[in-house]
Amino acid sequence: MKTVGLVAVSLLASLLAGNAIVLHFAPGYLNDERPAWAIVLGAGVRSDGVPYDETRERLAETLKLWNDGLVSRVLVSGGSRPEEIDETAAMANWLVAHGVAREEIVVDASAPRTIASFARAAEVHAIRSALVITTDSHLARSRYLAACFGIATIGIRPNAPSPTHSVAREWLARPLALIETIPRLPRCLGGS
Repeated sequence: MKTVGLVAVSLLASLLAGNAIVLHFAPGYLNDERPAWAIVLGAGVRSDGVPYDETRERLAETLKLWNDGLVSRVLVSGGSRPEEIDETAAMANWLVAHGVAREEIVVDASAPRTIASFARAAEVHAIRSALVITTDSHLARSRYLAACFGIATIGIRPNAPSPTHSVAREWLARPLALIETIPRLPRCLGGS
């Protein structure tokens, strides 16, 4: 029984430490540079191709940035299993239907996880600075991961509160992000 208690305490300590580190080192400030790019992270679409509320709120925030002239290019990033509706195509279609020029939207459907979104943004699309649009609970991990791949970011969140399941999920996802980025840790923590 003592071993179970030690394992539980160790697991809790690891979760707390992982969250503290990612929350503390989620910088990526831009030094007065205004990025041309907005990176919109997917949060799923319904079977009829309509974005879930969380995705729609991110898209609506992106549309505001576009309409205000704060971004000129949009990367919609996500991934779907073959039997699912392509969330990134649905996201791009939503933006186009609301007035964003299709030629200014880059669709990346090969990023089913946040870490893949930023790896591909840097390595495939050569993005070095961006506004990142995602929910409040997801923002720290997103900015941390962006920094790990050399992308300076400003985080933008819709006014809607993060769903409870998203907040809980982030408590597990942040320590995982830290573990997955160990080879890049100096860069993630503000070094080179």
